[in-house]
Amino acid sequence: MPRHVIVTGARTGIGLEVALHFLRAGEKVLLSSRFIDELGKEHKEIQGFISNGKAHLQSADLSTMDGCKQLLEKGLKPLDNKLDVLVNNAGLGKTTPEQWRETMALNLDAVFHLTQGVIPLLAESKGCIVNISSVGAHRPDPGMTSYVVSKAGLDMLTRSSAQELAGKGVRVNAINPGVVETPIAVAAGMSPEGAKEFQQNAAKINPLNRIGTPYDIAAATLFMADPDKAGWITGQTLVVDGGQRSFAGT
Repeated sequence: MPRHVIVTGARTGIGLEVALHFLRAGEKVLLSSRFIDELGKEHKEIQGFISNGKAHLQSADLSTMDGCKQLLEKGLKPLDNKLDVLVNNAGLGKTTPEQWRETMALNLDAVFHLTQGVIPLLAESKGCIVNISSVGAHRPDPGMTSYVVSKAGLDMLTRSSAQELAGKGVRVNAINPGVVETPIAVAAGMSPEGAKEFQQNAAKINPLNRIGTPYDIAAATLFMADPDKAGWITGQTLVVDGGQRSFAGT
């Protein structure tokens, strides 16, 4: 039987690749993002999964509590009101004071609200939650204060949720990606040229001489979501960064 999966922030990058990994594995997936409808028009593989009833798209602004509620109220219907895996990937990284609240709302508050909303379904299915965090949770980053603070909070929310939900048979873990080839740097205000230079420099100092890909993170996410391979893992943060954090001693 296919599992029922929700992936937020699934328009591009890590979220899209995670959703594709689940779909290719035969699962039934709800992809959510603010502008997710565009994906159904542009991505041929997603179009195919929509046609066969495996993929479903739901537009949602998760920076508000109402947006989180609407996602669950509308999005769970095409999943037969069942849920086995929730992947919290929606994110924002801004540096201005005006964006502090929005960053916290999307990177932290949305995860809390969605987690609270799906507990009954996950308890019934003995499912799991995988939160996409960041190695930024472990170190300060000038110009990205709101982002790294929100990710540090997400790591602690992961651990606390794991303890609270263990008795219900629900596992909660996080993935801590390093520098990954995604549009997030541009979304955070960096120019395309600056983002490219940043990624090139990151690859030069990485122990494996490259930055990560969305595929790397998606593969780790599917491992954490697999009840056979990771069924005894909960409350953990899996660092996927090519050894950067370990070698740097941070």
